[in-house]
Amino acid sequence: MIRTPMGWQDVLLEEICEITSSKRVLQEQWQKQGIPFFRAREIVKLDKDGYVENELFISEALFDDYRNKYGVPEAGDLMVSAVGTLGACYVVKESDRFYFKDASVLRLRPRNSIDVQFIKYALKSPAILEQINASSGSTVGTYTISRAQQTKLQLPPFAEQKRIVAKLDALMARSTRAREELAHIPRLIERYKQAVLAAAFSGKLTADWREKHPHKTAELLQEYLRESINEAQAKRGLKSSQSMSIGWLPAIDKPSEWLWVSVDQIASLVQYGSSAKTSEALVNGVPVIRMGNIVDGHLDYKNLKFLPTGHPEFPAMLLQEGDLLFNRTNSAELVGKTAVYQGEQKPASFASYLIRVQVCSYIPELLSAYINSPFGREWVASVVNQQVGQANVNGTKLKALGVPYMHPEEQETLWHRIRNAFTAIEAISAEMSKSQLLCSHLEQATLAKAFRGELVPQDPHDEPASVLLERIRAERSEQPIKGRKKAMAKV
Repeated sequence: MIRTPMGWQDVLLEEICEITSSKRVLQEQWQKQGIPFFRAREIVKLDKDGYVENELFISEALFDDYRNKYGVPEAGDLMVSAVGTLGACYVVKESDRFYFKDASVLRLRPRNSIDVQFIKYALKSPAILEQINASSGSTVGTYTISRAQQTKLQLPPFAEQKRIVAKLDALMARSTRAREELAHIPRLIERYKQAVLAAAFSGKLTADWREKHPHKTAELLQEYLRESINEAQAKRGLKSSQSMSIGWLPAIDKPSEWLWVSVDQIASLVQYGSSAKTSEALVNGVPVIRMGNIVDGHLDYKNLKFLPTGHPEFPAMLLQEGDLLFNRTNSAELVGKTAVYQGEQKPASFASYLIRVQVCSYIPELLSAYINSPFGREWVASVVNQQVGQANVNGTKLKALGVPYMHPEEQETLWHRIRNAFTAIEAISAEMSKSQLLCSHLEQATLAKAFRGELVPQDPHDEPASVLLERIRAERSEQPIKGRKKAMAKV
């Protein structure tokens, strides 16, 4: 049984707040400019970030008409998202001037001697969030006025409300600062990854290896390269002279021991994926990797679609371990992303927006890292064909990409060092995720403690909440009906 702290009172939210929604605004009344019109998504954004770039507006005339007839959000009102992400809150400021979308947002106007910030924190506490998110027949996923009115909470004396809010403000400010610092980490991680790759393919990451192996000269490497090219072209049934020459090189001063080679010279297979129609329902079929399955240089096997096991393009279109998959069509930011198939899902095929590359005498993961590096992104930007909503880098351009070619032993060392650096980076990323989760848990634990009456001391001299509640009830009963401001339309 939950203990009621000294001086606190069990109440329903409707006893301490006027709860309304807005008069419906028809979609044809929405405009591109005028008075901002907030939906639940804007309240969620305000709650999370403190600002919002609004997309919808209503006319000044309609706003003035609704303000006179139904009322509009005023300073000190609490706006609460009632669909989607339930319970997100925003306290209206003096400078705010906006309207809000009917039942998707509720307006809570605290009654006398009720602190609006206290109500905001209360709605975020675990016990009340549980009530807000509780399912109820046809109201699943919504927080209606009737449900809001019946939301139960424990009300402390007004003076203690103030103490709780002051303490929570201080603690949540610290949590917010921690979150802001953590939010910088993903950008730093990405910059560090790109710095590692830039150092790798400019030769800096394995400079010490070359100093220790002076006999691995460019002349010796020429022999390895000739063997690699001959092997690749033999598998394709071509002569080495038929390979595409280099069409693009990064502006780097490569080590003298390295050579340049085109993708086509070391590729034994460059192949577009299947354009056959896939289905989510064929769960016992062959999974087809699509462009959305390439994430941060890895393959993500969520949201797969399938082809029948007896599809006529099989086995020619089945992936082999070590196949590099290149995303040839996507948005300008994502086109050109690559990953290597390691055989995790076997058998598997690949879709038409991807190109499969099989290489000889070159570590496929190293080639993938190169294409994902700053040099690879520079190449993509230089050769991309931009169309409406899509960017494309075709197989011909991919074949002409210039790739740094180093001794096979140096390739192994380079890939080992890249992988070790990325493992360390991913460990930092995992710690960041744990810290973000810990922030959320600490915030919820702090709120739970606050609304159990354990965060700040109780003062026996505070006016009990029961007296405050009686005064609110008396004021409501004495208020003349004709003098009451016409409430906004209820759900």
